[in-house]
Amino acid sequence: MVEVPDAVLEELAGPVAAAMPLVVARVPPAPAAELGRLRAISDDMWRVRGSAVGDRAGAQLRSGGRPGAGDSPVRDALGSLPPLLIERLLGALELTVPELDLVGVPDLAGLLEEPFSGSFGVVRMSGTSEAVNAAAMLDRVRPGAVLLVAALARRLATHPRVAALLAVGLEITDEPGVAAAHGAAQLALAVSTAAAVLHGVGVQPWATQPPAVLGVAIGTAVLLLRETPMPPGYAAAVLAKVREEYLLPRRSSGRAAVSGHRFALLEEGGSPMSTSEATGWSRSFRAVR
Repeated sequence: MVEVPDAVLEELAGPVAAAMPLVVARVPPAPAAELGRLRAISDDMWRVRGSAVGDRAGAQLRSGGRPGAGDSPVRDALGSLPPLLIERLLGALELTVPELDLVGVPDLAGLLEEPFSGSFGVVRMSGTSEAVNAAAMLDRVRPGAVLLVAALARRLATHPRVAALLAVGLEITDEPGVAAAHGAAQLALAVSTAAAVLHGVGVQPWATQPPAVLGVAIGTAVLLLRETPMPPGYAAAVLAKVREEYLLPRRSSGRAAVSGHRFALLEEGGSPMSTSEATGWSRSFRAVR
């Protein structure tokens, strides 16, 4: 675990908070919502159709992500996402990274070990995203820089200036809107932190280019979004969305000989009667899609 002095965190919070709104404004709603649902998927809250992450990677996310580099949770988290989602985020934000104002970022090189001075090899698969390749390369060239981004982002999320920017406005009540706002805010924190750290630890110039910054940032955002509870009101937004998508049969019929029992159509668990009533038990049916 990287130990970050409080003074460094305080000095870094200003530039990161200043950069976050620009990133949020550039994140498209659909991929932002895909990211924003990660915790809901892991908590099995997500029951609405149409999520690429839910369809492809729900089991991976619930189990903590697929095996990857093994020693880099950020890279493993990045690799757990659908490739198209990574490419959409890279395309949306690659022109934004050079625009971020990093004035005031402190020198962070002292938080890392000495730069790597030997040789190394990296195996790349054809068609792999630039963001994935650049994050892997950076993890070899500057040991600890990727983990420093994640450590600082976690700490910054609790800083008052940054925490205020992570909150989802109460005026947003629809499920896609809540998920997108949540995902975009956490991604903006990760992008701003990654850009600040990689400019402040003395890495080679290619490692501060958009593919490397965004590869590390997206992986970091996945970690943050898995760890952070869904915003208040998200459960109600999901329930409203599920109600919109109820598929009820046009016609149904059947017979049931019932005496002393109660049957109920319920959206969630629980019984309309207690087991202490006349028959000693109860039964309920849930509405299903």
